[in-house]
Amino acid sequence: MVTAARAGTGAAPPRRAIGPVRLGLLLGYVAGTSGLGLAGAPIVSRQVADDLAISTAQTAWVLALFSLGIAVMTPVFGRLADLHGGRRVVGIASACALLGTSIVLLAPSLPVLLVGRFLQGGASSGLSIVAFALPAHRLDGAARAHALGIMTALAALTLGSGPLFGAAAEALAGWRAALALSVIMLLAAPALARLAAPPLAGAEARLDLPGAGLVLAVGAGCSVLLQARTTHLSAPLIAAVAAITMGAAATLTRHVRRAPNGFLPLTVVRNPVFVALSLGAAALMAGFLAMGFLAPLLLTDGVDRPALEVGVILLPAAFAAAATATAVGRLRARISAERILAALGVAACGGMLVAGVGHGLAPCVVVGSAAATAGFAGAQVALLDRLADLVPAGDRGIAIGVFNLIFVTGGAIGAAFAGALVDATSLGTAVVGCAAVTALAVPAARVAASGAVR
Repeated sequence: MVTAARAGTGAAPPRRAIGPVRLGLLLGYVAGTSGLGLAGAPIVSRQVADDLAISTAQTAWVLALFSLGIAVMTPVFGRLADLHGGRRVVGIASACALLGTSIVLLAPSLPVLLVGRFLQGGASSGLSIVAFALPAHRLDGAARAHALGIMTALAALTLGSGPLFGAAAEALAGWRAALALSVIMLLAAPALARLAAPPLAGAEARLDLPGAGLVLAVGAGCSVLLQARTTHLSAPLIAAVAAITMGAAATLTRHVRRAPNGFLPLTVVRNPVFVALSLGAAALMAGFLAMGFLAPLLLTDGVDRPALEVGVILLPAAFAAAATATAVGRLRARISAERILAALGVAACGGMLVAGVGHGLAPCVVVGSAAATAGFAGAQVALLDRLADLVPAGDRGIAIGVFNLIFVTGGAIGAAFAGALVDATSLGTAVVGCAAVTALAVPAARVAASGAVR
């Protein structure tokens, strides 16, 4: 999925020449194919449930763990790239992708499958970190903007077409093939390794592993609690998970104060505009993944539609995402990111409400899916551009990592929330509930705007 560059200031060897079109196509390929693990998975929810003898609601974990892997590993790989250079990160991420995909293809049960999905998500974040460091490292000015424009359009088209790609893979080789789609991102690994940025001069000598572990514990705990009903956890176990999660959150707060330049830099997490924009993006990501999980269920609820037909029906979301991302890129110079975030929040929530009250009618579901996908795509374009101005140049790389941590963790929680609602209520009500979460982008944008004024 689309991630942004870490900013580097260290000395670099002579740069290999690459034009903006070639670089834009490379970035778009990596961004799009790495996100297919999210966009292509929901289409096979019913098949996964049938084969593994679990409820359809429990398959929300398949989305949530991939998303959580991206969220937690993005800052980790970002720091490793600072310390050791992008080439080493490409190698580690490629190994994670191969191992994770192998587990997914062979997993006999849901818990084993989820381990593979987490590794796949982490691998996607690693290649994305390296890929999106390249524009700042290789291009300047108008050439950089040209490359990013090509990247955004191609990535949005690929991600929006995820349901169709997933359905085609399922038709050819079964649901496991649909969950393995993101492995094709490794075709870009040799090019990324050749072009990767070197280590940053003066980068910190170690990775804040305790901070990373605490963040993982908090994110995983929240996802487990949201899915407690779906997974039929006992009351004592729920209480234990809640206690561990709250303890991890408290410990993380103290850790950030003790290690102000660690995994969650204090200068970043104490910036109110940064935090508000990140939470707004998380709300839109939650809507995107929730709608991605719910839309195929709506279209097959009481209707015998093959997965490939569902993928074709949802294809307009790809064009909506590409058009929105392109439009936001052109409007960003004249309209603030806060106003764009608020508008996208309203549009995404409204479209999802149409899907929720439409009782599974295909046009209504398409409207909801397109609105949620477009909101997700447009938010990245506007907010990643805005966030670069909110922190010192030396902190931009880790700031983008923290943004993705919050952004994608919101998506993981959104997928888990959708699964919990499906188990507890009707599909339509679940969509409406997730729309309410997506609407939180609007007050977040207002908070960010008021903080920017001050």
